[in-house]
Amino acid sequence: MRRSAFVLAVALSQVGCAVAPPPKPKPPPPKETPANAAEIARDIVRGRAGALFEVGRFRFHTGGSAIGRLAVWGPSLEKLGLDPLFDVDRAFVTSEYALGDSGIAVLEMNKPDREVAAALAASGLTSNPESAFPATHITLKTGETRVVALVRPGLLVVAPTYQEQRLDVLRTRARLPRIPGRTAARFFAFEPSSSLGSMPRWPSTIFAAHAELEFNDHGGAVIRFFAESSSNKQAVLDAATLTDEAHHLLALDLGIFEMHLLDPPEFHAEGRRVTMKTGLLPQDVDWLLRFTGKP
Repeated sequence: MRRSAFVLAVALSQVGCAVAPPPKPKPPPPKETPANAAEIARDIVRGRAGALFEVGRFRFHTGGSAIGRLAVWGPSLEKLGLDPLFDVDRAFVTSEYALGDSGIAVLEMNKPDREVAAALAASGLTSNPESAFPATHITLKTGETRVVALVRPGLLVVAPTYQEQRLDVLRTRARLPRIPGRTAARFFAFEPSSSLGSMPRWPSTIFAAHAELEFNDHGGAVIRFFAESSSNKQAVLDAATLTDEAHHLLALDLGIFEMHLLDPPEFHAEGRRVTMKTGLLPQDVDWLLRFTGKP
């Protein structure tokens, strides 16, 4: 179809060229905008699950430090004497499997580059002659090793050491996308039945899931969720499955009775989309952050 349209356009221009003045030269096409750093990071690890955090919105929340446990970027920065919540403005974390150890974290820093570079140097810079940026290897209390690299001004990366040779692609002008409004975090998962593990149990008919976390002025939060199912009919079944899973996940069976840790949310079908919106009290937010952030 495109080829036919192209041929037709060329033919019409040739027919009219004897009577029409030559067309003005077209302005050069705009320079291609580089992909944002989150997309580049996803390509590095084939990321199917992940999250983007406006770290500043977690700084004064009692459970806020839990977000640093994802891809162990928080402990990695602490190992270098950096503060995960106050030295970072924005963080993106992604991995192929949420429970795997291949996660990568891209961090937009608000600490001067010279101080970040000094922290890397104090830990001992890697001796890789091919590296175009300062980097160091650290070993965490768990025995895990990570490379922490200042790939370009303002952008720090925490990744498994075997990914170090692939970090050069982040040496672009690309930045992490900003989250508009008051939303503090955005989560995503493609094929969540395989990328997120078995708790909760995700229907295989859900292709992609997204969630947003927004804090309110009282320390609580609102969670908004939507997912794409395979059909309108299947979305109804998937909504029921997720509601049931939430009920069991957020409850403790004490033998005699069942105690709910949070009010289980209700999922609803809207066409092929499964949606949910729920509010959390401050103590609920603390519990959820600590639960979600567990290694």
